[in-house]
Parts: sequence; C-alpha cells; structure tokens
Amino acid sequence: MSKTKPASNSERARIIKAVLEAINDLPGEILSIGDLCRIARASERTLNYAFMQRFGLSPALYMKVQRLNGARRDLCGQQEPPMNVADVANKWGFWHLGQFARDYRNLFCELPSATYKRKHNADVP
Repeated sequence: MSKTKPASNSERARIIKAVLEAINDLPGEILSIGDLCRIARASERTLNYAFMQRFGLSPALYMKVQRLNGARRDLCGQQEPPMNVADVANKWGFWHLGQFARDYRNLFCELPSATYKRKHNADVP
C-alpha cells in the first residue's frame, strides 16, 4: 500500500479557488462531488479535507447552504416577474418542496413561505 503525502496549504487553496469559481459561475446548478473533483483536479478525500479545513463543512453541505442563501435572497427580493416559493425553490435546484422547507427552516428558523409573506405583505400599500 503506497502512502500519499497530504495536500499542501497552497494546493488546498488552489482546490478551493477552482471549486468556488465553478459554484459561483453556476449558482443554481447542483454539481456532483465527482464534478467538483474533476474541476479541482483533486481526489474526493482531498476536496473534503480542503473544505473542512476552510469552512468546517463538506463540499455538498457548503453548496446546499449557498443555494439556500440564494433562495432566501430571492424570497426577500423583488423579482420581475414575481416568483412564488415553488418557483424560487426550483430555480435554486430544490425539487422536493417539503425537504426544501425543512432545510430552509433549519438554517433560517422560519419557513420559506414566512419569508415570502413578510416581504410581500410589507410591499402592499
């Protein structure tokens, strides 16, 4: 069994930079771990270590949190044409609305519909 040397800090920084660029370039896309490994030219283990060291999150959880934050911005914002909660969820790659609502509530301590209603009720004269 051959031992490989762990990635250096500069190598981890390169990996993180490549992955974050891909995530930011395709904000609503759900990239697989395999996609991220190819983009970063790194193994899954090295990718995971880099994310855990930098963010304290796995790459998959990091992407989910980013997408949930994007959905929250849209629910709080003014879109033209107006989007409902399901449209916002789908835009950010959440196809199971019940799971989206649970994940959203776990992160923001309120349901996406409450965020939407608060913003849109405030806009009514």
